[in-house]
Amino acid sequence: MNKISDVLTVISFMIFIVLKMFENNTASMASLLCGAIFILKDVLLLEKGYDSKIFVKKRKQKYPRNKFFSYSGVNRDDKNFNYKDFRNSNSIHSSFKRCKFFGTLFKKSKLKYCSFSGAVFTGITFTNCNFKGSRFLGAVFDNCIFKNCIFEKCKFRNAKFINTYIKNSSLKRVFGLRSNFVKDDINKLNIIDNVLMNNLKKKYANTNVKFLINKLDISRLLAVFELDRLEKTLDILKENKNIKIVTFSHVLAKIR
Repeated sequence: MNKISDVLTVISFMIFIVLKMFENNTASMASLLCGAIFILKDVLLLEKGYDSKIFVKKRKQKYPRNKFFSYSGVNRDDKNFNYKDFRNSNSIHSSFKRCKFFGTLFKKSKLKYCSFSGAVFTGITFTNCNFKGSRFLGAVFDNCIFKNCIFEKCKFRNAKFINTYIKNSSLKRVFGLRSNFVKDDINKLNIIDNVLMNNLKKKYANTNVKFLINKLDISRLLAVFELDRLEKTLDILKENKNIKIVTFSHVLAKIR
């Protein structure tokens, strides 16, 4: 029912109560009045955005779900997801076997109980992602970074990690990692100083490159780029109007 019909219902009910009052039926009047109060309360709560059952204001979702790249029980094997946007997506029990992910955007993505066996991830930054129960058998992670991610009950048998960093993400309770597996220590990166960082931020402010200008990504790029060459590459990408958001992979592709 809409708000107008709800209000009309309450008004009609109140009129009915008034008529009953003139019949001197005190017991009936009291019960009807209580019922009217509860109905009026529900209408007011609904009008203000509250759930009348639990008296708690409904919270609007801050980041709308990415329905286009959200899958449930879907087979997407052998697909090319290069430069696709999986941010805020929510997938479960789906298969991405042998898929290619180059420059794909992953942020606040939920990929639970999915299969990525044989998939290749290149130059990906995973931020606040949840991979609970997913399988990465024989998958390849090349120049990737995981920040604040959940890997609970994941399987990594025969997975390869090349120049891949893990920050604030735990690999506990995962299966298949070799006992001699050593993840790259992010603390060994030569993090750039604040002066250079601020200069780059000013130079690329309000451009498609600005999302890449952070200490971690620039430090990773400077491990394979000289600063002059890196800036020239960023300048070229900045002029490319077809690229809305320049990612680590866009720069990586220039040296491969």
